Amino acid sequence: MPEINGSSAISFDMDTKELIFTKNIDAKAYPASITKLLTALVFSDYYGDKKTEYLEYKQEGKLEVPYAIYWNLKNIAVGTEISADDMMHALLLGSANDAAVVIALNVSETIPDFVALMNEKAKSIGMENSNFVTTTGIHDDNHYVTAYDLMFLLDAAFKDPWINEVSLKQTYDMMSKNQKLGTIESKNKHIGLHGNVFGKTGYTSEAGRCFAGVYERDGRTIGNVILNS
Repeated sequence: MPEINGSSAISFDMDTKELIFTKNIDAKAYPASITKLLTALVFSDYYGDKKTEYLEYKQEGKLEVPYAIYWNLKNIAVGTEISADDMMHALLLGSANDAAVVIALNVSETIPDFVALMNEKAKSIGMENSNFVTTTGIHDDNHYVTAYDLMFLLDAAFKDPWINEVSLKQTYDMMSKNQKLGTIESKNKHIGLHGNVFGKTGYTSEAGRCFAGVYERDGRTIGNVILNS
């Protein structure tokens, strides 16, 4: 088996669920921005059939550290209206932290209310040994996953038509209701290379470099997760 420097990892056949490669798959680890796949799943549950509806950009978005829409694209005013679809692109391609917060506060009254939906969703798809505290993945000691649990999240996200469609793109011109905000470039530099058809990156100093991605190779669809690389 290959030697990898990630502290935990899993590679699996997404059709048969056969485990191909494993390393410390039940060890507690931090997911960083891979968290946003779960944020996106909950968002899709609520807005998947109303992607053209507008979300209101909330004050709390301005409190988030970059990468963020207000910092890296355009300094937008609180109350700016942005479509659900554009916000999903900011969340998944740019990994915008303010997008994760704005999404949460348009679905729920408070961030903890939305996080409760995230944890409920996580359990429903089979994530038994994970706990989520934020919508962004910015570090919190009580915000953790296992590589094995992320297998279930990657599978569910890949099968969601909206998330899948957005994640295939390399760039996207983001708009508010009234103006162009700028071009988002996917943080997943593997998209379209080596058979990669889906992926979400993550990084914090505590989590290390993290990746969850899907590759179509030799007629098989292979899911891969690596944490703390």
